[in-house]
Amino acid sequence: MLSEVLKAYNLELPQLSPNAVARLAVFEWAMRAEGCEGRADVFVALHDANCQPKPREGTDRVKRALAFGSANFQLRKEFQDAFPARAVNNKWYSRWDQEWFYASVGANSPLRSTNAHILYRREGVVTTSEGLLHSRISLLRRVAAKMSMRDLAEEFITLRLSPLARSWPEGLFQASGRADLDMRTPEEAIAAADRVVGTPTPEEQNQRLALAFALNAAASTAADRRMERLAEEKEALRREVLEETEKRRRAEASAAEAKEALASETARLRAELQASKDAEARQAKENEELRQWARDLESFVVANLGEATQSLTERAGLRPLLQPLAQMSQEVGNSELVSVLSEASGTELNIALERATLQQIVLARAAATSSEIEFNRLKRKVTTLQEALNGSEDKSPQLEERLLEEQRVKAIAKEALRMEQHAQEVLVSSIKELQVEQVVLRAKVDKLRVAETTELSTITYDMTKAKAKHKEVADETMDTLRGVLEYFGTVWPSTSSATDKALGQKLKMIPATAKMMKGSGTHYGEFSGQVDRIRVLHHLEAIGVSITPMKGSMHVGFADEGLLQPPLDVALASEAFRATWKADCKAVVTTWINKARW
Repeated sequence: MLSEVLKAYNLELPQLSPNAVARLAVFEWAMRAEGCEGRADVFVALHDANCQPKPREGTDRVKRALAFGSANFQLRKEFQDAFPARAVNNKWYSRWDQEWFYASVGANSPLRSTNAHILYRREGVVTTSEGLLHSRISLLRRVAAKMSMRDLAEEFITLRLSPLARSWPEGLFQASGRADLDMRTPEEAIAAADRVVGTPTPEEQNQRLALAFALNAAASTAADRRMERLAEEKEALRREVLEETEKRRRAEASAAEAKEALASETARLRAELQASKDAEARQAKENEELRQWARDLESFVVANLGEATQSLTERAGLRPLLQPLAQMSQEVGNSELVSVLSEASGTELNIALERATLQQIVLARAAATSSEIEFNRLKRKVTTLQEALNGSEDKSPQLEERLLEEQRVKAIAKEALRMEQHAQEVLVSSIKELQVEQVVLRAKVDKLRVAETTELSTITYDMTKAKAKHKEVADETMDTLRGVLEYFGTVWPSTSSATDKALGQKLKMIPATAKMMKGSGTHYGEFSGQVDRIRVLHHLEAIGVSITPMKGSMHVGFADEGLLQPPLDVALASEAFRATWKADCKAVVTTWINKARW
């Protein structure tokens, strides 16, 4: 990735500043944290390059702009919230970039340097797809919402890993079965990171607390949303289970009704089938009897048709059988029908008798045919009933299969409900743990806030007390200085303007005034001594005393009134010195007052 980024911006590795290399490393580590490798096209799409050459003065006292360590990368404004490389403290450790060095990569390496002038491109030349860019930016936003640049840097510093290395150590994240691991406690890891990037500043600590609170709030919000979603899913599942239960109950009721109807229909069909079989057997028996009777009658008619003309009364064997017929014939003979039929000839009567016999045969055959037709109809009805019975028996396994399917659905629903209840219990436990952690973090934050508030109150009280004390001392000192300067005839600012000055300005004025007063006092003492000596000499000359000590000379006393009333020339000299002092001192005081104001 590094060589492709350099090519896109037309840069070389020595031209990059240490911060630029650190930004590339953080980008690579952030992408690895989300399970993918960093891509040069994504980095170039997010950043612009800039260059700030560092002027250095050589041995010949000529300043030159150095090409190495001058190029840096700046995140574009539209992606400010997408990349976690936003350090609160730009200079974590004041001397870390002074220990920077470059390794030898070889003449054939794409990272080699040509020591050329910097001719970089502000916008890198790269082509990337919108979908890939959006997906990687979304991953970076996820990292930026949880970690800062310092957090990411501390991770690979603690692992003693360079994210921009050509290859990473094998089994870096696999700790099982390895004896060569360098175990560290969290305190040791934090100390190792602090040695490189320095102790976290208050701004970085506040940023970490803000990220922790944001993550906690996001977790609570996500947990609440998940609870709501689980409650909705639970309610939907409950309704679905109730619906499935109601459907199953209805299906069971329908199956029971269908079974009862099927059993009733089966019993009815079996009864009808048995009745049909019985009727068929009776009809077959009757038909067989009719057929036998018809065959016997037909044989009898055929055998006795030629003897039909003989008198039936001459046959002795038939008399017992014909006695009832004779009685009936006598009764019929007594009726008008006999008188009518007696008028017909015997041949006609025999023909009528034969016709009646044939009619009986035809009627017997018609009855047999009708019986066969009825038998076939009953047989078809029995077949239909048998098919209906078989169909009902075929439906019974389907109903049983449907009932088993509903039971399986019910079991699956129960298992899903149990798993959902277990997931809900796990979620409730996680929420409780998060709430406990939230309470602990809130307690820590409150403790830190109380400690900081107490410390701040103490510092404020001490500073207020010290300020009042210093103000009092400054006022006393200023009053003393004012009196001294007024004694020497120096003009002092008005009381209102001196009072309105800030304490810092007053404190600046005090040492300058003290220094000036010391020098002025020395100077004034020298002139005062000279004036006093002149006054003494003039007084001695006025009273006629020689200044050369001699034996027997009179004692010169200094309690003379002449010392209190010096001669005119001495007084004029003293006044001239005083006027000169006032003019010089005024200019000096004006100078240091102006300096104190700035």
